[in-house]
Amino acid sequence: MQRSIFRFTPLHCAVLTALSVMPVSVFAETATDTPATPVLNLNQDGTSAKQAETLPEVSVTETKSITRDYQSVRTTTGSKTETPAIDIPASIISIPKAVLEDQGSKGMNDALMNVSGVQQNYAGGYGFADNFNIRGLNMRWLRDGVVDGSTQNGYYRTMTDIESIEVLKGPGSALYGSSQPGGSVNVITKQPTDKTIAKIEMGAGSFDTQRVSGDFGGAVNGVATRLNVGYERSDGFRGLGREITEILPSVRFNLSDTQTLTLDYDYRDIKLTPDNYGVSFNSKGDLVTAPGRKERLYSPMNYVKQEINRFATTHDWKPSDDFKLKTSLVYDNRDISFLRNGGANVVNNTNVITGRSIRSQVDDAEYLDFTSEATMKFNTGSLGHTFLAGVEWQNTQIDSVRVGYNLPNIANANNPVVPEKTLNGIASVASQGFNRQLDSTTKSIYVQDQVKVTEQVKLRAGLRHDNVDFSDKGAQGTTAYRRIADEQNLTSHQLGAVYQPIPELSFYAGVSRGAFINIATESAALSTNPEKSQSKEIGVKSVLFDGRLDLNLALFRAERSNYYVTLPGTSIATPDGKDETSGIEIDAIGAINSELKLVANYTHLNPKNMSDNLATLALVQPVATPVKGNLPTGTSKDSGRVWLTWQPTSATWHGLGAGIGATYKGESYADSLNLLKVPSYVVYDASIFLRQKKWDLTVNFKNLTDKTYYSVPTFIGALPGDARSVMATVRFDLN
Repeated sequence: MQRSIFRFTPLHCAVLTALSVMPVSVFAETATDTPATPVLNLNQDGTSAKQAETLPEVSVTETKSITRDYQSVRTTTGSKTETPAIDIPASIISIPKAVLEDQGSKGMNDALMNVSGVQQNYAGGYGFADNFNIRGLNMRWLRDGVVDGSTQNGYYRTMTDIESIEVLKGPGSALYGSSQPGGSVNVITKQPTDKTIAKIEMGAGSFDTQRVSGDFGGAVNGVATRLNVGYERSDGFRGLGREITEILPSVRFNLSDTQTLTLDYDYRDIKLTPDNYGVSFNSKGDLVTAPGRKERLYSPMNYVKQEINRFATTHDWKPSDDFKLKTSLVYDNRDISFLRNGGANVVNNTNVITGRSIRSQVDDAEYLDFTSEATMKFNTGSLGHTFLAGVEWQNTQIDSVRVGYNLPNIANANNPVVPEKTLNGIASVASQGFNRQLDSTTKSIYVQDQVKVTEQVKLRAGLRHDNVDFSDKGAQGTTAYRRIADEQNLTSHQLGAVYQPIPELSFYAGVSRGAFINIATESAALSTNPEKSQSKEIGVKSVLFDGRLDLNLALFRAERSNYYVTLPGTSIATPDGKDETSGIEIDAIGAINSELKLVANYTHLNPKNMSDNLATLALVQPVATPVKGNLPTGTSKDSGRVWLTWQPTSATWHGLGAGIGATYKGESYADSLNLLKVPSYVVYDASIFLRQKKWDLTVNFKNLTDKTYYSVPTFIGALPGDARSVMATVRFDLN
């Protein structure tokens, strides 16, 4: 395949460089990092600065020193500035590392259950990549505030180097551009540090799951360093195994008292087995579960192989408290090859599954992003401004080759035997394949002004202009060659206001509009019509229990239009998608008292498919029927989660603790006609742990009651959720 001029060949040298400078001196005694500024001017124990001045001096016990905080002290996702979340007129939920470790989160499906309105979305993920809906609409990924490649045909994200996860609801296009309407998930990674760090984590559990990771850091000749490494393998429930190797070094150079340069390199080697079928529906719209949830309809030769090389460099210059300039360059190369099942028909009246297909695909994707933005603080009269101005240049190049095949029928869905073992003897189908090159260059300029009118009133306005030059050329299906190209000028904006009668309470309202060109291979052709979105919300943010518990309540309405969909009865995606959703959500995270921590959320949505299209569903609804007013595929009206962690402070218990949680997801549908219903479920999880200063042991239990449930719709059915499982993890602090 053709390689672009942006291809870096010796990126692995960064790993060897980091390893060569770390082993001897990384364990030397060094100064600790400068602590982050707490949100709302609260101390880390939850008291305000004023309260701390009057509190009597107390001794700190060993038990308290090993407790974990469920609150993040800062967030930049919603504003790109170090503005307290309570001052931002948008919903921003942060999940810190402590929550992920206590719950035993093994991936993003576990982690994002802790945020209201976030539901797993199979479309674009295809059983091997993380993909979600937020508020019933599509989302996109950020990594340390920079767009992290395409969501479609993305990758499985582990917890190896994650410090926290922040979810911004709504488009956020004025800041980030190319924004999906549901929101953005920003993965905050562990940064280079002057503090000596040496931690090892090992885990083992059900489905022959094994995991080991290391987190090392410290000052080396005045340079802050960090090295995270991880290896994970699992046979997986129903044979859906994975093997992932990660090497993630980073360094920070202190160029002067006001300037730093950070270099970050990510290497990932990922192997997975995808399942696009799960358990199938029949022509009556019921799931065919015999002989049980362990049945396998997917082809046994399915596989996914990915190699990701991502290099980022960031220069920070802060000559004063009132001015900051940040410039970053990110290069991301992703090679992926896979063999996965495509569409199929539901089980017919003679228990046969027909219309099965499989796709072999190879993508070579490169993403290049240059961003430079300045933050300035100044006053105009009595008004205080935090002004952000930035420019961004993005280039995306994807070479993609797909070959499609029709597969033989599965003769008996009640006792399924998948007939194919290899592709030998199976002829390809020209109409299902392509060989194409996608290219997009985006030049952007954006501004944002946060205005402090009084201590109680804050305003925000943002504006962004994107110039997008894009093309899609190559062979498509039976068309020997075709070229689609266009240039678009797109504008996005956001407005909002906050009223804060007391420091611990704020009321906010915000509106945002976005437009972008979706550069992805899954549609038959790129659309010259940009996807558009609009979001409106009002909400309340509060800090309860003397600053220990954060609470966010929001009412919202959002719209999305001009996106590609493949309607039942068709095989070609078209830009006919149009959705709208409204609802209410609530999030609570933090501590109720010194022993009890809480993570809880609930969402009620009213999502609607607003397309004017007619659709059919073979064997179920052969007559063309309107889809308007139906629930979008895979979206539940109601969902929620609650998790409680109890760690007594009494010296008698000395580090013992436990957690318990429940996750609820309402019914959803696998089709736009709402004929194939995936039932609702409640699943219970738990953990017990023993935490000491230098080590801790945690045992996590998933699906305590071994409930049979279906986590997400697939092409023809629903994917069974994992059976009851257990995972034991031990962590050592070697410093």
